[in-house]
Amino acid sequence: KKMINELLNDKISLNNFKENDIALFYIDENNNYQAFNQASPYYFLSKETIEACELNGQNFIGRIITIDKKITGPSPGQNDPFKINSINTPYYVVLSSVFNPEESNNDN
Repeated sequence: KKMINELLNDKISLNNFKENDIALFYIDENNNYQAFNQASPYYFLSKETIEACELNGQNFIGRIITIDKKITGPSPGQNDPFKINSINTPYYVVLSSVFNPEESNNDN
């Protein structure tokens, strides 16, 4: 319960993601960790984050460190590691740390 109250103070972002935001990632139909969003699609958790945090299929709450904008290729499947299946579409690879509400409280 304490962590939920602290999360409410920090607020999980749902759109217009930027560095230092807190985001909730879930596993989508293509087994990618995608940010839960409202009109801000195609934000995916980086492979480095998944490996470093030893995620094994559970949802993930993280603090965004960096966002790397990419674009799918001009033909189907080209430069499309997350299976967006759309050409010339922007997507974002997010490097994130595990959200720790205790660290946030020390900043206040």
